[in-house]
Amino acid sequence: MSRELLWHSLSEIIILSLPFFNFNKVSSVFRTKKPALNGNCGLCNDVPVYRLSADCGHVFCYYCIHAHGMPRCPVCAQDLDINNLQHPTARTKIL
Repeated sequence: MSRELLWHSLSEIIILSLPFFNFNKVSSVFRTKKPALNGNCGLCNDVPVYRLSADCGHVFCYYCIHAHGMPRCPVCAQDLDINNLQHPTARTKIL
């Protein structure tokens, strides 16, 4: 009898606490993405087309980051303002 009561009270506590749990932070801890190497786009991992740089230093293609449309950097999960992305100087890597 006491096991059932303990189990039911524990399950109620879990159910009631779920709305206060931030799943985005937990998923970002367990998410393993490769960082962009050699100035490649952080989303498609290719040479950026119309290169944009975020405040955190990661580089993205114009089309990739606007299609992504999330308020956080997809690589490091820092806050990201899409309207405030910087256009780096015209240093392009020719392959």
